[in-house]
Amino acid sequence: MHPTLRAFRILNPPKVSFDDDDYGECNPNEHRAFCQILMQDYANKIFRHMPGPASKLKVLSIKPITDETDEEVARDVNGHQWPVYNYVRGRLFDATGTSVIVAHPSKYITLDFPGMAFFLQHI
Repeated sequence: MHPTLRAFRILNPPKVSFDDDDYGECNPNEHRAFCQILMQDYANKIFRHMPGPASKLKVLSIKPITDETDEEVARDVNGHQWPVYNYVRGRLFDATGTSVIVAHPSKYITLDFPGMAFFLQHI
């Protein structure tokens, strides 16, 4: 991990499909809660993979260059709209008092980090 990296943006659209043929491809409108949980878990894994005091990573933005969705997708309870998801690195304590790195959803990432607005909105 680069010691001064503060934001990381993923430019490729997420590809989600189910192994069960009864479901087929993931439809963000029909499977909004599933997509939310999936992307939250993905963000948690990215932040946890880069732990430690040396890591300066604060923001993870999953915002593809191109939008491949043909229809308007409803927002989930975190305010995210497929395929755009933004997270801020944080910490929580589990029942044993152990500190755990987590990805906190951010509905307004450019308001939370105005100095990174250009990077988070444009490429």
